[in-house]
Amino acid sequence: LTLSGTLLILTSAYTLLVHGRGTPNPFLVPSDDLVTSGPYQVLRHPMYLGFVVTAFGYGLLLDSLAFTAIVAPIVLVLLSLRSAFEEQVLEHKHGARYQAYRQQALGMGLRLKRRPR
Repeated sequence: LTLSGTLLILTSAYTLLVHGRGTPNPFLVPSDDLVTSGPYQVLRHPMYLGFVVTAFGYGLLLDSLAFTAIVAPIVLVLLSLRSAFEEQVLEHKHGARYQAYRQQALGMGLRLKRRPR
């Protein structure tokens, strides 16, 4: 899990750098364009999912129930809050294009509501 999460983080960062011509941190140097390629075709926040998977993987690797049960869920909650804020910024910046992308791609891999067909 740790390796998978790390690979997802690195792939996502590379995609942002190359296709978005910005940094993975939108507050330092935001991407010029809405990135919808690479892992972003499927997930709106693949880097965040990578961090959550990596945190769970570390807990299992360390054989630490406390780390797995406490730290990993905290990472999940904090990144979920951050992604909600980022989605507001992206929707404001890209408008209808981001709304259409949001309908197509999953957030961090979970869809809690069924999409209307």
